Amino acid sequence: NLGYFTGGEDGYHEHPFVCSTPHILAIEGCQLLCPRVSPLVDLRIWVGTDAAVALQRGIYRDVHDYGLEPRRVDEMWREWVEREHRLLEKDDRRARADIVVE
Repeated sequence: NLGYFTGGEDGYHEHPFVCSTPHILAIEGCQLLCPRVSPLVDLRIWVGTDAAVALQRGIYRDVHDYGLEPRRVDEMWREWVEREHRLLEKDDRRARADIVVE
């Protein structure tokens, strides 16, 4: 995140990762842990965040960084949270992770 690269604080906990292998592809997002993609990945990491904190961060980012209209952003995020909750109830992607960070 930006705080790590700039040396500043931004509210997130950063733990730099150093790897001796120069060929790394990092893919972000829970779709990485879906049944069709998960077997293709060498290392699966689930980073859990409290749902309320994730919602707050997403809304803040979309309004302040992307300049989107606050009311619409709030509606979109709340719809996304509902869909995500239903998805994870059907398919526990966290269970496919090799490493879980809470």
